[in-house]
Amino acid sequence: MIPRRFTALTALALATSLSACSPGTPAAARAPERLSAGDEWLRRGEQSYAQGDFVDADEAAAQAWTAGARSEAAVNLRAKLGLARLDWADVVAATEGRTGADTRGYRARALWYAGRIEEASSEIEALLRDPKVRDSWAKEVAPLARSGAGRKPYAIESSWSTVGVELPSSGSAFVVPVELDGKQVLAVVATSTAEVVLDATSHKDPEWVNLRFGGRFEVRDVPALVKDLSNYSRLFDAPIELLIGTRALRELHATLDRRGSQLVVRREEATAPPQATVVNARYLRGGGLLVPVGFEHGKAATRFNELVDSMLFFALTVDGERWAQVGVDKATLATDPALKKPTGIVPLVTIGSFEFPRIPAIEGFGAFDVRSAVDFRIDGVLGANLLQIFRITFAGQGERLWLESDVQPFMVPAAEAAPAPALVPAEEGVKP
Repeated sequence: MIPRRFTALTALALATSLSACSPGTPAAARAPERLSAGDEWLRRGEQSYAQGDFVDADEAAAQAWTAGARSEAAVNLRAKLGLARLDWADVVAATEGRTGADTRGYRARALWYAGRIEEASSEIEALLRDPKVRDSWAKEVAPLARSGAGRKPYAIESSWSTVGVELPSSGSAFVVPVELDGKQVLAVVATSTAEVVLDATSHKDPEWVNLRFGGRFEVRDVPALVKDLSNYSRLFDAPIELLIGTRALRELHATLDRRGSQLVVRREEATAPPQATVVNARYLRGGGLLVPVGFEHGKAATRFNELVDSMLFFALTVDGERWAQVGVDKATLATDPALKKPTGIVPLVTIGSFEFPRIPAIEGFGAFDVRSAVDFRIDGVLGANLLQIFRITFAGQGERLWLESDVQPFMVPAAEAAPAPALVPAEEGVKP
């Protein structure tokens, strides 16, 4: 049986070709142009990528490359997918020798995240010299790249291989005490952004900083951007001077354990937990974290890409047109008086091998709607109220997440739920 997507592609190519011909065109001239195998695979890859189906897009892009597709579109698709799965070497290899603005932007990001600072700086400067390029990431990172020669980002200087940091009470958020260049500050884990971010109140320009966790686990040469974090200080009623993005979590092989009230950082990757489920993660051009989330109701099932936002104080968001696909009749939605947004109960949510019934969801996309800045579909946001019931470990440099849970959320009263065992005693470390 011919797959439906190939049938649709063939019909589209035929219709396009015939519409371009006049009735008097000779039959030989009216024959539809046959796409090469590489171009067919490329079309499939681009369509799957646009829908957020990274697994199929990866397969199709690889097949297109094997079949000889080397157009700018083929190079860019392979590069975008490489950034999403954190394969910096593949991005650099695919874009070598290419000078297109988009291609150079992908290569600059791969070099930057790979720690090849001088090479990244050259690519970023070339981007910024092009008057047609509007790349906010390049502008933000450029000062760090210029001053980063000779640095090794996220260099760990500690005799301890693993350290657990106790988290203060902060609801479902991950607020972390950390030393910033020798000063004790409060930070918040922000899974929707890539880099460490400093508060503009006390820092004027992006800079390289040193962090120390638990008083003994020091991380040097951490690239940090600058933004106004005053909204977070008001939200937590405490001075928030730092955001910890996904790059730091990946580099430090971190475990987020809200129920156990600790953040664990490591010099090497952790051993796989025996009861964990594995989730393949993807990232917004190497930055914000994406995970696949399944929704089931009756005999229907679907899977969406969800942005993970550890600072969204809700379990899920659902885009307006998606309610029926997650099993909710929009007529049953109620407007939350505090949030002033429609809310509903999603029948069943699946993350990895975990299934969670009756999860509350809010309509919209959270505070920061990133969809206009990306070229693939993102369906909603997975927020802190659902993240808090997991122990989340970044594995394989971040392309995989190990999730552990010992509670069914919104099913067990808080007073009856036993506290999760600590992964590492708070403020203690494990020597090598």
